[in-house]
Amino acid sequence: MDYDMIEQVKAGDKLTIIKVNSFAATSISEIIVDSIREGRIIFAHKRKRYYLNFDNGTLVLKGHNLGITQGSWGNGCCFLMSGNCNIGGLDSETMKTLLKTNINETFDQWERIYWFDGTSEKGDPIFMPRPVSDNYLKYREQAEKNKPKTAGQISVGNFIYCYLKGSKHQDLTDMLETHLQMEKDYKEYLQLGKVVDVIDVSEKEFDSLEYSENTNLLRDKGGSYSEDIAENREDCSYSSFERETFYNHFTLIRTPSGRAITADAQGYDYMRYTGLLPHYRVSMKADCDKVSERLRIAREQAEEERIKKEEETTRLRNEEKARIEKEYSFLTVTTDKYDQKTAANNLRTLLKVKFPATKFSVKKYHYNSYTVSWEDGPTEQQISEITHLFKDEGWEGMTDSSYSINTPFNQRYGCIGYISTSRNISDAVRSQELELLNKELGKEYQMEDYVVEKENTVSTLIYQRTYKKDYSPQIKEEAKSVKTNKTAGKTISVQGLELIDYSEKSFAIIGDTKPIKKTLSDLGGSFNGRLSCGPGWIFSKSKINNVKQALNM
Repeated sequence: MDYDMIEQVKAGDKLTIIKVNSFAATSISEIIVDSIREGRIIFAHKRKRYYLNFDNGTLVLKGHNLGITQGSWGNGCCFLMSGNCNIGGLDSETMKTLLKTNINETFDQWERIYWFDGTSEKGDPIFMPRPVSDNYLKYREQAEKNKPKTAGQISVGNFIYCYLKGSKHQDLTDMLETHLQMEKDYKEYLQLGKVVDVIDVSEKEFDSLEYSENTNLLRDKGGSYSEDIAENREDCSYSSFERETFYNHFTLIRTPSGRAITADAQGYDYMRYTGLLPHYRVSMKADCDKVSERLRIAREQAEEERIKKEEETTRLRNEEKARIEKEYSFLTVTTDKYDQKTAANNLRTLLKVKFPATKFSVKKYHYNSYTVSWEDGPTEQQISEITHLFKDEGWEGMTDSSYSINTPFNQRYGCIGYISTSRNISDAVRSQELELLNKELGKEYQMEDYVVEKENTVSTLIYQRTYKKDYSPQIKEEAKSVKTNKTAGKTISVQGLELIDYSEKSFAIIGDTKPIKKTLSDLGGSFNGRLSCGPGWIFSKSKINNVKQALNM
């Protein structure tokens, strides 16, 4: 029974229970399906609850010892099972007679019948499907008997089982690699087929066969067949049991030593599908050992490559971590990955360090979202390069789903799911760009005008000019000579600023500090106009590395 058939059952559907003690003695009762839960049909009978479900392709009845059960629902789904009683061995005609006698004179649901097939290890009845006719059962029986036969003992007309996996293999090695990999990753399944031709070749010819090469040997051979289905039937009309009655036509290609493959051309003139006899691991042991050794070497090489790649990734990541720790040492290290407050503060600090003359607003917009806004100053692309460092979540449009972003930076300094940027261009800058545009065109356009030569509005042209332009104010870089206290220690001069070793526990930053006073304050400094070395910002010695990093000293 297909799992799909259970899905067709609905709560409230009726089941007919037939308890059979002998062919002539039956009792019929009716039950109602209570519910369908996790692929199980739940129902009650005589104050007991039972359920039907699937276990490794078999239908199992839990908690009961019923007789025959036939389900008949309004949507056309119908199936039958013989229970743990004395009719498990009835042939199909006797079973049909029983059904017509007790249930339906025109019973025609033989393709959906389930027979009692023994019990599980726990004692639960197991029910297996029976095909449309007895032909398929006979073919399978023949194939089972032919399983141990060598390739030389198989003749045209024999039904056999073989392992088919994939298609369009290049040669024997390619095919064996696929099959021998199966023992590790998947399970091989035998498929039923009929031998319609046998081709004997030498060992050398067998080794040199190219499966994708066109050949007349297999022309008009192969394909899938069934004696139980009319030729004029459409594929989409086959029941699940009718599909099970199909088998393939095989051409057996063998050597004197017993090495062999099966080929199903499926109407083509090359070996489209190739297979192996059930005992190929024994009858073709030398070939399998050779390929197994190739696979072993390939696995070892792959493992070595994996280890090398992993080591290289670790090395690069450690180097990146060291670089980040050094370059961004002025930021606060987070101890909690969900600490967005620290992450946002680090973002504010980094923006101030990179663009000290621009005022930024960093505000929480939603649960895991922040917005950075500013006027004029750097471009959105420049700011996005900074905000991207803190992102820990991305979006995949093809799958319409999010994915995590883990980097040494956001693991150390905090992360935020989504950060949007919003840059406002001031009227002063817009007017400045308008003046430049008019000068270039030799016109006197206003903001709302349409520029014929550019085929666009002035406001759009202004936006295009400002979008990729940096309007950050320039900080003075003139070096100023500052008289230092003779008792003061070593000094460092950088672009108009000086770092003074002011005392045993403090240092000072003096010079043109006005443009970056907010940054110095955020770094923990205090302004003092009465320092012995001149007006400046005083810091604790513990902050010296952070200040040097922030000021590129």
